[in-house]
Amino acid sequence: MFNDYIMVVSIGKMLSFLLFVCLGVDFASSIEFTRRDVGKTSEISWGYNATHVEVQMTYRTQGWVALGLSPNGGMDQSDVLFGYINSTTNEPVVQDRFLTANAETHVITFPLDDQQDWQAISGSRNATHTVIRAVRKQRTCDPKDRPFLDASGFVLFAMSNKLPENPDAKIHRHEIRGKTTLNFLRPEDPPAPDITQEVSKILEFRVDNRTIKGDADYHYFCKMTTLPKFDRKYQSIASQPIINATNMKQIHHILLYMCNPLPAEDDYSKQDFFDCGPSSAAGGTFLMK
Repeated sequence: MFNDYIMVVSIGKMLSFLLFVCLGVDFASSIEFTRRDVGKTSEISWGYNATHVEVQMTYRTQGWVALGLSPNGGMDQSDVLFGYINSTTNEPVVQDRFLTANAETHVITFPLDDQQDWQAISGSRNATHTVIRAVRKQRTCDPKDRPFLDASGFVLFAMSNKLPENPDAKIHRHEIRGKTTLNFLRPEDPPAPDITQEVSKILEFRVDNRTIKGDADYHYFCKMTTLPKFDRKYQSIASQPIINATNMKQIHHILLYMCNPLPAEDDYSKQDFFDCGPSSAAGGTFLMK
């Protein structure tokens, strides 16, 4: 999907990785990368070692791309990796910025950090996508940089088809933006448990094709289901949510309860979902897929 790129490598901006160059080991090739789709046509890839995190943004745009580490999912106080391909030199431009957004005045500031910690590795642009690859220390000691922690955090992504006139020029407003949650210090999917033994079983409880009406800030949906009949006693040893990436911003939390006893002859799996909690007024309608 993302081929036919002319790769532009900026060796001059990799001085902080002199040790890797001297050893003949490329940072990108020595780590395993994980990928997360953001939207239908863009993706974020990342990898890490003991000291650094390397990120690649592959966005469907001809302009600038950005990735922000947010404290709460909002734009305010976000630490931003910003980049684009210079139309004159075809070289990647990578910048370390900090975003503040005043909710009362609607004023947004997006200045360059005094200390530039993101370093460009490579960049490219084809007829549809822009790719920016950069690396940064996990902890920089810069008050404008948020550290990479071994925990899931809010990540913002944004893009525009417009290019800055120069590295210090005003940034045009994004045309597409969104958010997700990522842990940059772990692979995207944890190692799967060994389910080859006969003593292991997997049960899935799904909430498919549920429409969330726009008449409330939040909804509680409940569904009762009947467990299968087992020939022996089992213990629950692990659980993991199954969430479609497009539904991430609609999900707040999931609860699972065991109800006992229930009439054995009833198959609750055939029953529909029902509202089971308080709600308050709002707008918008969403479909869980």
